[in-house]
Amino acid sequence: MNKRMHENNNDPTESLPTKKVMKLRLSLVVISVVIGTVVRNFAYFAAFVGSVLISYAGFILPSILFVEAHKKVKKPLPWTETAIAYFILSFGSALAVVGGCLSFKDLIMYGFIT
Repeated sequence: MNKRMHENNNDPTESLPTKKVMKLRLSLVVISVVIGTVVRNFAYFAAFVGSVLISYAGFILPSILFVEAHKKVKKPLPWTETAIAYFILSFGSALAVVGGCLSFKDLIMYGFIT
């Protein structure tokens, strides 16, 4: 065992994954295998998930967090920054909807369930 681990933490087993985390990892792997097996062309499924989640993670979530962080510290934003944040939020939402719909259409037409 690492000597530093014993100095900083009395129980060295706390750094190891718990059974709950291992069950979560196993369930995610099983779900991925089932989806990869059932979906005929996995690329269309990955495109659908990516088009929705990447738009959310890249446009929508940062804009919301930016505005909410300034509200929380009670530091008002200039109207230009607020307008830009809401424009990016709207643009990301539109991209998520359009990309999700197009990817879902391709998923249904070309590569859904075998």
